[in-house]
Amino acid sequence: MRNLLVALVITVAVISRAPAADQPASPAIDAFPRTLPGRLSFYMPNYIIYGPGGNEPAVKFQLSLQYRLMTLGTPPADGTRPTLKLAYTQRSLWDVSAPSEPFYDTSYMPEVFVESLKPASDFHRLRAFNGWAAGYRHESNGKDGDDSRGYDIVYARGHFSFGSPSSWYLAAIPEVWQYFASTHDQMPDVAKYRGYGKLYLIAGRGLGPSLIWTMIPEHGFSHVTHQADFFVPLAIHKLDFATYFVAQYFDGYAESLRNYTHYSRSIRVGLSLVR
Repeated sequence: MRNLLVALVITVAVISRAPAADQPASPAIDAFPRTLPGRLSFYMPNYIIYGPGGNEPAVKFQLSLQYRLMTLGTPPADGTRPTLKLAYTQRSLWDVSAPSEPFYDTSYMPEVFVESLKPASDFHRLRAFNGWAAGYRHESNGKDGDDSRGYDIVYARGHFSFGSPSSWYLAAIPEVWQYFASTHDQMPDVAKYRGYGKLYLIAGRGLGPSLIWTMIPEHGFSHVTHQADFFVPLAIHKLDFATYFVAQYFDGYAESLRNYTHYSRSIRVGLSLVR
C-alpha cells in the first residue's frame, strides 16, 4: 500500500497535460508550477528531536507531506472547495545510544482524504468553524513475522478556531476514527492503547511561539496519551537561516507500533521545519 501510494504521487506530479491538437507542445518544465509548488506541501510537523537519558530511544524524527490531487465540486458562498489529497507521514525512533545505533522502530502512514478548509487568512472571526476532513489512513512498521504491526482506519475531523492568526488564537481539532476488522489480526487490542480518536489544541500569538497539545484517550480512560509540542521561531538573517526550536513532552502509550502496549515518558528537543 505504501509503495503504491508513493508511486501514484510521483506519477501525478510529473505527468503534464497533453496539448490540444491546435496548440504546440510545451516543454515538460512548464508543468512544474502546476504539479508541485501549488499542490505539494507539508502536512504534519516535520522535525528531528533528541532527548538523552531514560530507557526510550533518544532520537525521534518525522517527515510528512501532502499532495492536492484534485479540486471537487463548485465553490460555495465562502469560496472554499473540497479537495482530494494524498499524504504520507514517516516517524522513526532511533536508538543512538546502542552500540550499532539501530532504528528502534519506524511507522509508515500513507493516507487519502477529502478536505474542505478555509485559508488561515480567513480565520478572522472570534469563533468559527473552519472546515473538515474525512479519509482513510494505514499505519504499519514495515516489518514481517512476530515484529509486524499495522492497522487501518477511516476517520473524520473538524477544525474550530477562536481569535485571529495575526493575534492571540486557539484552535481545536477533534478527530474520530474506526478500525477495520482485519486490524485485529496483528494488533487485537490496538483500540485499548490508541483509542478511537484524538483532540488537538493549538494556542499561540501570531508568528510567535505556539503550543500544540494532543490527547488520545482510550474509551475507558485507563490508557490516556498526552503529547505537548512547544515551538519557538528561530532566525539568523545573516546566514539566511529560519526554522523552529521545538520541545516535545510525551506521556502515554504507543509511541511506536513495535511495543504499542508499553508506557513511556520522554522529553526531547530539536528543530522543526514547520509546526
